[in-house]
Amino acid sequence: MENTNKKTFTADTIWKIVMTILVILLSIFFIFGLIGRAIQVMLKNQAKKVDKLMSKLVVAKVVNNEKDFKRIANYKSRVYFFKHSIAPVCILLVTLILWLVCMSINGWNESMFPIFGRMLYPRNGLPVYIPPLGFDFSGITTNYVDMSNWFNVCTLITIILLFIGTIYYFVEVSGFIARKRRIRKLCDQMFSKNLDDVDLTSFLNTTNSTLLNVNKKAGNNVPAVQSNQGVANIYGSNNNPNQNN
Repeated sequence: MENTNKKTFTADTIWKIVMTILVILLSIFFIFGLIGRAIQVMLKNQAKKVDKLMSKLVVAKVVNNEKDFKRIANYKSRVYFFKHSIAPVCILLVTLILWLVCMSINGWNESMFPIFGRMLYPRNGLPVYIPPLGFDFSGITTNYVDMSNWFNVCTLITIILLFIGTIYYFVEVSGFIARKRRIRKLCDQMFSKNLDDVDLTSFLNTTNSTLLNVNKKAGNNVPAVQSNQGVANIYGSNNNPNQNN
């Protein structure tokens, strides 16, 4: 006997299903893009807090070397992390206490997570696929959660608090990592020994002029050293301007 509950699909229905799937996929990509962008902005703002924490010390020249900058910046970042982690840790502790109390009263007879799963998807069963683009929904039945039950209400509150506390703590941990990366970047910028951006020609000309002035004062007639000979040639030709006296 044929199953009369199976639904047949016309070309128009199949087209609508395809369009619905495409819209769902695009929505998922859009949502994940927004979440990624939000995380990027959050990490950037957390990293910039290092500038606020250290700007006064740097401007006042209290910190003038890489070692002190790292030590003080990491200390301030840890203090900031501990202070702002108190709230999510308290939320997670309250969640744990609420879970223990509710489960103890209920006799540990039922887990909260299956109940919360039924709140998100109040159905039993899944659609059965019928090739090429058909689905049989006859096996799906409703299974709503009774919100008049105290344990179900407690489950909802516990899961919401767990979600908030976890996300909150994740934000603070991510911010701490972002600040550490910002500290390393600032150290490289402020105390770098990289000579890529230094005009060595100007440096050599200045050094050459200084040596000529020293030789004139000492009474030595030493010809000017060409800048393209390098610093090693300058000091090699006259290690001590006063040695001929």
